Amino acid sequence: MKKLMIRIMKFVKKLIKGIMIAFLIFLGICVLGVIVDYIQVIHGNYPVFTYSRKQTSDRIDIFQGVLHSVNRKIKNSNQEPFLESEEVVFQLFSWKKKIKYPKEKVEKSFQVNYTKKENCQGKASLYYADLERKVYTYCLEDVEVSIQGNRSRLYSLLEKSSSIIEEIDRRLSFKGVYQKKAYDFISLEDGISTQGLRMFRCINDPITDIYIGDSSMTFQEDFCTDKDDDLKFIFDILDETPKTLTPTLDEEGEVVWEVFYRDDSNEYSFELPKSNYIYITAPEVRGKKAKKIPLKEVLEKKLLTIEELKEKGLIYHTSPRKGIIVQS
Repeated sequence: MKKLMIRIMKFVKKLIKGIMIAFLIFLGICVLGVIVDYIQVIHGNYPVFTYSRKQTSDRIDIFQGVLHSVNRKIKNSNQEPFLESEEVVFQLFSWKKKIKYPKEKVEKSFQVNYTKKENCQGKASLYYADLERKVYTYCLEDVEVSIQGNRSRLYSLLEKSSSIIEEIDRRLSFKGVYQKKAYDFISLEDGISTQGLRMFRCINDPITDIYIGDSSMTFQEDFCTDKDDDLKFIFDILDETPKTLTPTLDEEGEVVWEVFYRDDSNEYSFELPKSNYIYITAPEVRGKKAKKIPLKEVLEKKLLTIEELKEKGLIYHTSPRKGIIVQS
């Protein structure tokens, strides 16, 4: 019995010794991880000795280690380099160290400027829309982007690619999240706009609207809300006129033009009585159902102007209300 107890005691001592050695090795690895990750972060690199990563709603990227954590405020994307982040904090227990990176010189080859509205009513105007997003301007007549000295309207650049918004976004400073509705960005004094620039990016799914204004723009009540105002940017004309349709003739055999719309000075007509066969369509987009609206209804409700329809390809005749027909 005595020999058995001695063996058990020896085994326990070896076990404790093994556990202590394993603990010291583990602790050493953790301490090494703290040192390595601190060096990584101060040089603008990602930490490597962390076991989890999560992002909060206010765009704080958290890398969690056993003894330490690294928190950074994201400027644009969680894939961006640490050097581009708004703020980086290294934490060991209760000790915190804010990491400051040298600021790069402002990229003068990329600038955003704008023309303000003289009489702003405090409402945002739909500036551009496609199937992916809508861009509003707030109290601005127009926005101009200068890239490598080449100036272009923001509208023209958006028509080519929506990536121009990402280019602007990553050059702005992230302020935070506004009431869980939008990311708030601003151009600092040394930023991409000498006039000052502010941008809200909606995160109220499926609403992904963009609002651009000067630096004094504040979040308005109708920002990031569902607005059915983008028809003129995404519509198509659907002509279902039967091939067998013939013109209407009067008693003398003359063609009677079908007048489908009148304004204060002109009337607009088709040679064939086909207005009931023409529809304005819009695809399913941003959670809204696809649309198919009769032409007359679109004009009566002023959803589109006759000029916008003409630009899209609608062919008609225009005549003064006195009756003189002019080829449009």
